[in-house]
Order: sequence, then C-alpha cells, then structure tokens
Amino acid sequence: MRPALLSGKIACNFLPAALYTCTGVISMPTKEDEAIEKIARKIAQLRARKKLIENKQRSKAKKERTRRLIKFGELVEKYLRCETAGQLEAFLRKHSTHFEASQQENNASHGN
Repeated sequence: MRPALLSGKIACNFLPAALYTCTGVISMPTKEDEAIEKIARKIAQLRARKKLIENKQRSKAKKERTRRLIKFGELVEKYLRCETAGQLEAFLRKHSTHFEASQQENNASHGN
C-alpha cells in the first residue's frame, strides 16, 4: 500500500481511526477527518443495503420467471398433449405458419 501525504507528513492509509505517520508520530484526527470517516461508513452501509435490495429484486424476478415457465409448461402438457421438448418443437414447426399469419392479422387490425 502506498503512503499518502497529509499536512506535510506521510501517513499510512490502513489506520482510519487516527492518522498515524510512518515515523510513529500520531496526529489526532480533526473534526473534519471524523466527519469524513462518518460519511464513509454511512456510504459503505448504504452500498451494502443497496446490494441487499438488488439481490432481493433479482431473486424475486427469478422466482416469478420460474413460476411463469412452469405454468407455461403445464398448459402445454394439458392442452397440446406435448410431454417432451421434441414433441412441442414438432407441433410448433407444423403450426408456425398459422401463428405467424395470426400475428400479422393482429398487427394489421391494431394499426401496427
């Protein structure tokens, strides 16, 4: 770690509570230094909180997607009688022109 220059003295960056110089002389932190330290701790707390919230959002979205995919699979099995991916793919290939035509019809009727 590289020492930083503070008030004409070389200070070691790894001791934030007080500004220790590499020569062993201690400079007591000023009110401004304490304020900066307090803000730095608050920033670290907020970053950790943000990360926790983002992880919860991702987890929730992942669970919703999984639930939706399971529901789609259930409907495919129930109504299309497809129990394997190969059967579903064959069904979709056979009927894909119908789906494309239907989609184009819907787009034309809605002015898209």
